[in-house]
Parts: sequence; C-alpha cells; structure tokens
Amino acid sequence: MVWISSEHSELVAIDDLDRLDDRSAAIVAASLLDARLERTIRARLSDDEGGKLLDEIFRDEGGLGSFASKIKFGQALSIYGVEARRDLDAIRRIRNDFAHNISATEFSKAPIND
Repeated sequence: MVWISSEHSELVAIDDLDRLDDRSAAIVAASLLDARLERTIRARLSDDEGGKLLDEIFRDEGGLGSFASKIKFGQALSIYGVEARRDLDAIRRIRNDFAHNISATEFSKAPIND
C-alpha cells in the first residue's frame, strides 16, 4: 500500500508499518485513517469559536469522538460512498479485534481472517 504524507509524525508511523507485527500495524494504520478522516471532516465544517466547538465535538465523549461515528459522518457528508464506508468499517472492526481480543495476533488467523 502506498501512503502519502507531508507530516513528520505520520511519515514516521507509516515507515514503521512494515516492521511492526500484524496487531501493531493494524492499530497504527487504523489510527492514521481515523486522524485523516477527522482532518477531512473538520475541513468541511465551520467553527466560529476559534476551533473550540470542533475540538469539543471530536473529543472522545463528543459526537464524533469515535472512529465509527467519523466513518458514518464521512459518508453523510458525501466524502465517500457506501462501499468505502464498508471498507472503513471492516478496518475499524479489525482494529478493534486486535486491540480488544487477546487471541487476535495475525491477519491470517481467526478471528481476524474471518
């Protein structure tokens, strides 16, 4: 997969992906997608409070704090269609399996490959 970025922290994370185990790579890659989706959504919204309103909305307990809510909202904003949303949801589920299921260790083994 080809990643393009001009942000140093993203470039470092992207460079590390090939050297990480499956679990770590899935979590880092999903985090990169989550952050990029947030930036894209923020660019489409206005905030007349100097960024405070959007910061509140995107906090963990805010309306768009979770990756799942950002994925749904991104489709609602027509940033992408149904198929891309399904793909993003699959990535989110895989990330969650790796993060919360101790038996999920590799892409090629259950429950991830299911």
